[in-house]
Amino acid sequence: MRLYNVRFIITGTIIAILYWFIEGLLHYFFFDFEGHSVDHLVEDLFSPAPHELYMRLIIFGLMVLFGVYSNKISRKRAQDVTYTERQRLYTLLDNLPAFVSLQADDYSIRYANRYFREKFGSSDNKKCYEILFNRNKPCNECQISSIFVKKTPFEKELEFRNGKSYQLYYYPFKDDTNELLALSLGIDITEKKEAEKLIVDELNKLKELDQIRNDLIR
Repeated sequence: MRLYNVRFIITGTIIAILYWFIEGLLHYFFFDFEGHSVDHLVEDLFSPAPHELYMRLIIFGLMVLFGVYSNKISRKRAQDVTYTERQRLYTLLDNLPAFVSLQADDYSIRYANRYFREKFGSSDNKKCYEILFNRNKPCNECQISSIFVKKTPFEKELEFRNGKSYQLYYYPFKDDTNELLALSLGIDITEKKEAEKLIVDELNKLKELDQIRNDLIR
């Protein structure tokens, strides 16, 4: 990866070295070949005349500088693309009808989307147990640490302090600095849970009525 990051500098240096030897060879064959031994070729390559040395050093330096400049331009473009894609990702997350947050292994919330901020308030790098459950220490049943240990996704249902029930999904996520974070996705299932409870209550009532009917028949 490090070699890839400096590939333009390496390329510029290689081209500069090739130019040095090619120019020396051409100079020997076009100007010094007749009447000179191979030793003179070695001299042309490694100990050229001052004016030749001066020109080669200028070209060599320009090639290396071109590699450095190209490397900076490439890195700048990569950073711009990364920034643009990250902004698109944040825009997408902000428009989701579910809360999304990124948590570090110290429980601090590094990022929270708009839904999260609207439901629970601004995170301001607070701990998840502070903003979600109004606690001053991690929850006993917290499983977020498994993301950092096992690095495997998991899901669960949980009721928050606002009285809402959420289906939670946790995923390992690496940011642009390669730091491992826990990505949390929470979908409000309160209405679903209430509907399920209503159905269960109605079924229980029907069972009670059926029991009363059976008792009367007897």
